[in-house]
Parts: sequence; structure tokens; C-alpha cells
Amino acid sequence: MSSVTALLGAGFSAAAGLPMANQIFDDESLPPHKSSERSELLEVVRDYKSWLAENPDASVEEWLLSVYDNISFDLFAEPIVNKKWQSALKFLLRRLSENTDADHSPYYYGVSRYQSHPNHTKFWDCLISNGLQSIISLNYDILVERALHTQTDDKKTTPEFTYGGFPHPTYVDKMINKAAPKGQKSVPFKLGSRYQIYKLHGSLNWAFDVHQPNMKCYDDVRAIFRVDDSMGIPAVIPPLPEKNLPPRFATIWNDAKQALKKSNKLIVCGYSLPDYDFEMRRWLAEALKDSTISQLAVLDPNSKKLVGRWKDLVPSKCDIVPLQGIPGSIDSGALQNFLDG
Repeated sequence: MSSVTALLGAGFSAAAGLPMANQIFDDESLPPHKSSERSELLEVVRDYKSWLAENPDASVEEWLLSVYDNISFDLFAEPIVNKKWQSALKFLLRRLSENTDADHSPYYYGVSRYQSHPNHTKFWDCLISNGLQSIISLNYDILVERALHTQTDDKKTTPEFTYGGFPHPTYVDKMINKAAPKGQKSVPFKLGSRYQIYKLHGSLNWAFDVHQPNMKCYDDVRAIFRVDDSMGIPAVIPPLPEKNLPPRFATIWNDAKQALKKSNKLIVCGYSLPDYDFEMRRWLAEALKDSTISQLAVLDPNSKKLVGRWKDLVPSKCDIVPLQGIPGSIDSGALQNFLDG
């Protein structure tokens, strides 16, 4: 029986209509927000465009990493975040939280509720029937969580995933009555356990808790629309050296590495292994060198050009197969043929 891990980059979410990283700051439209914040958020867009004019060959991730500088974390203290990063983060996450091409539901429909883009439904159906065990995501959005559900006897759906790298069974804070008095608005909702999702760079629905040394998981993305800091700081990081990770992320990265080592098939979808993401390249090399991975499929419109980048990272006997992105690799049967092999 195959043990399949999926590694997802921005191209995976783009297949459902979300913008790629380098498109995030091109559009100045935002989901609902306080009018007083608009000038602040647009200022950071102008800052990015000025930086890009001076660094035309650079990526938005590199700009985010430069903005992220000088942030310090202490396990038992609130993260200290500079104002420019906060503004960049608000703009970035709000652009990803509500996109009419990807999700017509209000932002507060969270991970406990099923919704999947047709391209993603085909993808998961194919992987689930062929030994899917874990998902490693480099994306901040919650499209994976919204898709990995099963139907219950009463024709409702329930999540089949949990977040990997957390020390206890994962509960999310689920809104039940937005108008209720404080303390009665939400209830804890337990996630499933069949699939582990390792989100190496954080998630739209996570926040650093300002009152205890944990990350808080919300059902929805309220943390990025909060009116004060009571819900914590969104738990999202740019591509960082592993040694500089916030303590709460270290376990996620380590557990994801162990999951990858135990797999025999790796599906890489929408991640081009760019040169600037040197830390991810190093992490993958370490995870794959002693792994049982024997087959790797690269799903990307430019997959044939990407094969060479992976050869230096995988075991010497690993077979690397270039495939179209989604839905092309699925509709053609190529992904299924790979999984059958």
C-alpha cells in the first residue's frame, strides 16, 4: 500500500482562483475592513512597489522577509511585531481570505464546513483513493481544510484532518452566534484525525495567543479581521531559516520532516522550488536524503524544467515524473497512472 504525501505551493491554490504570491499586492481592493485602516494598508502596497522597482528580479517573499526583520519571539511572551509587517500581513491575509473566484462564502465559513473547488475535488479524490497520509502546505489559505471532509449519516460533513505538529488533539474555536455576549459566541470543535496537514508557514485561521504560550486555532479567519488584539497576532511567517523559526513552528517543521521520511510517493503541486527559498531547499534535502521516497511527481505547467531542481534532493533511485498542473494531470489520467505505478 502506498503512503502518499502531497507538498503544496501557491500554484495549488491558484488552480482554485486565489492570486499567486507575486499578484497579491497588484490589486488594491480588499475584503471588508475598517475605513481608518485603508490608508495604512495602501501605504504598504506602495512600499512594496517602490522596493520592486529597485529590485525587479526579486520576489514578494523576499520583500516580506525583509519587512519581517527585527521581530523577536519569546515562548511565554507576546510576539513583538513591527508596524510595517503588521500592515503587510493584514493586506496579504485579507486578499487571500475572500476571493470570489475561489470561494463565494463569507469569510467566517471556516474549516469545519465543507467547500471544495472542482479542481481540488478531483485532486483529493485521486490521492485519497491511493494512500494519501499527509499534506505539507506552504500556503496560508484554508482551501485544503475546507476540502478534506467526509459525509456523515445525516448527510452533513465533518473534517477528516488535523493540524500536524501540535502536541494535543486539535480543536478549533467555532463561532456559533456572532451577536452573543462575550464568552458565549463560540464553542470548541474537534477536528478529525485521518490526515495530517503540516502548514510550515502558518495559516489564515491561526493566531499567536497573547495570554499563553500556544497558537490558537480558529474555525474561521476572524483573527485577521479583529478589532483589537484580543484574538492574538496572525500566526503567519515568511520563508525563514529553520534556526530562526518561532518556537511554536519548530515542532510543525520537525513532524512534517518525519512524515515525509516515511512516505514512498511524493506529489509536489504548484511549488517551483525557487532559488531564493534556500531554507526550504535545505529542509527538503535533509528530509528526503534518508527517506523511503521512490517516486516523485511534479505537477506544474513547467514541470519538465523543474525536474533537474529535484534531482539533487531526492534519493538516487527516486523516479521523478513531470506532469501537467491541475486539472490537466488529473483529466488526462496521468496522475492516476503515476499513483498506480
